[in-house]
Amino acid sequence: METAGAESLSSQKNPAAALAAAGQRNRCGGNAGRRRQLVGRRRVLFFLVAAFFFSHPYPEKCHFFGQSHQIFHVFLVLCTLAQIEAMVLDYESWREIYSSLQRDLAHDFSALFLATVTCSVLTAAYMAWRVKNKLGLKEE
Repeated sequence: METAGAESLSSQKNPAAALAAAGQRNRCGGNAGRRRQLVGRRRVLFFLVAAFFFSHPYPEKCHFFGQSHQIFHVFLVLCTLAQIEAMVLDYESWREIYSSLQRDLAHDFSALFLATVTCSVLTAAYMAWRVKNKLGLKEE
C-alpha cells in the first residue's frame, strides 16, 4: 500500500518518470495484457471478415436478409465495438498517468468540450438558416 502512495506522490512531482513506470507496468502483461491481445486479434479478424464480404458478393441468393453488404455492416459494427473495448482497456491501464498529467485541469477540458458542442450546434443552425434563405424556402 505504501508503494502505491509513494508512486502516486512521485508521479505528481515527475510526470515523465510516472509515464515510464506506467509504460513498464503495461508491458508486463498479465491478464490485462492477454485481454488486450485478444481484443486486438478480434478487431483484426472482424475487419478482415468485413473486408471479405465487402469485396465479394458471396451470398446473394436472398434479397432481404443475409446479403454480403448486410453481413459486411454487421462485422464492421463488431469491429467498432472491439475498438471501443480496446480504448477502454487502454484508458483503464493508463488512468494513473492521465490523472497525474492533467491534475486539476479536468474542469477546463469539460468547459472546452461544452463550448465546442455549443459552437457546433450554433454553426449548424446558422448554416441551416442560410440554406433555407438561399433556396427561398419558407418555414411552415
